[in-house]
Amino acid sequence: GADTHHKPFRLCDVHFFVGPRKLPATTAAPANIATASFVAITFTDQKNGIKGESLGHGSTDHPYADPVRLLASIVGRLRSANAPPTQLLA
Repeated sequence: GADTHHKPFRLCDVHFFVGPRKLPATTAAPANIATASFVAITFTDQKNGIKGESLGHGSTDHPYADPVRLLASIVGRLRSANAPPTQLLA
């Protein structure tokens, strides 16, 4: 049967960090997201049963392969389209 544990990430699963300050992707000011140096995605349902675990990446300053800038771009597009917090990132 279908594996029900494969769930796409949603906009509300993303948090940016400016220093120790955690900024939800759904409400953080775009100017603050632009200065973030770390991004984390929270698993709401993992195959191993650990809900709420996060995976994060720091900025690499790579011109087109920086995980923080990439997610900031995706979040910016979704928010400019008035996407709800449950909007899938995929």
